[in-house]
Amino acid sequence: MAKVIQDQKRCSDGRETNPARLTEDFRTYLHREGVDLVGFGSVNRLDGAPEEMRPQCYLPDARYMIAIGLRVNEAVCDLIAQHARNDTDPPSYHSYQIYTLVMINREIDRLAYLGAKYFEGSGYRAYPFPANVPHLLKPSKEYPIRKARRLALPVGL
Repeated sequence: MAKVIQDQKRCSDGRETNPARLTEDFRTYLHREGVDLVGFGSVNRLDGAPEEMRPQCYLPDARYMIAIGLRVNEAVCDLIAQHARNDTDPPSYHSYQIYTLVMINREIDRLAYLGAKYFEGSGYRAYPFPANVPHLLKPSKEYPIRKARRLALPVGL
């Protein structure tokens, strides 16, 4: 999940904002909500990315972006990885699908929405991207891991 932030100098109630303090308070807020990873970066780090992945496509004056991540249950991933390496079918994809594609994506979407509300309450504009952005009509070799990495790496995750 990535979120796009647009600079403003005052909160919605007219108070001056302190960007460094806001960043740390936001990180603390997200950790309290259950986020495992939080990264911040300049939108310039996505120069050259596909148009739909550039934050300026959604907020033209965007200068910063945030990516958040949740830890996936290791046993579920290990089972799938083991069978992928051996080119065999695992006993079930159900756990993987439920605990990664369904539950974690929903939770990241919820956290992105809360994060956007947090920033807008502080006088900034924020656009929450869905966890599987950009939304593809059908799976491809890049779905979903490589797309998520393209957003996570530039912000230090």
